[in-house]
Amino acid sequence: MIIDNMQIYIAELKGKIAFVNESNTAFKEISYSTGSFFSDGDTIIQSAVPRFRLKDIPAKSHVIIEDVDVFEDGRISYTNAKFVETNGEVTEVMYLKKREILASDPFPGKLIERELEQIS
Repeated sequence: MIIDNMQIYIAELKGKIAFVNESNTAFKEISYSTGSFFSDGDTIIQSAVPRFRLKDIPAKSHVIIEDVDVFEDGRISYTNAKFVETNGEVTEVMYLKKREILASDPFPGKLIERELEQIS
C-alpha cells in the first residue's frame, strides 16, 4: 500500500493529538517513533525517541494519542512508521505528516479508543 499522507496522518485539534486514518484500509498494527528537536545556537538537541504501537485501527477512524504539552520544547516529529494491514502487507514510511485541523472542524472519521502501547 502507498501511504497517502493526505489520508493517514497525525492531527492536532483543540489541545489533542490524534492518529487519523481517512483511508479505506484497516490496519492490524501501526507503530511509530516520536521525539522533538530544537536548536540551542549552533547545537541541535534531540529528546528521547520512544516507540509506540496501536492495534486494530479500522478504516475511516481516528485515535487520540496524546494531549498537547504546551511546555514541550522544539519541533515534534512522528517517524519510522510501520503499517501492518489486516491482510499482512507491511508498509514503512520515514515520516508521518502532521496537520492542524481548523477549530471549527471535527477530527475526521469515527473516534475509536485504543491503548497506546510504548514498546521502547
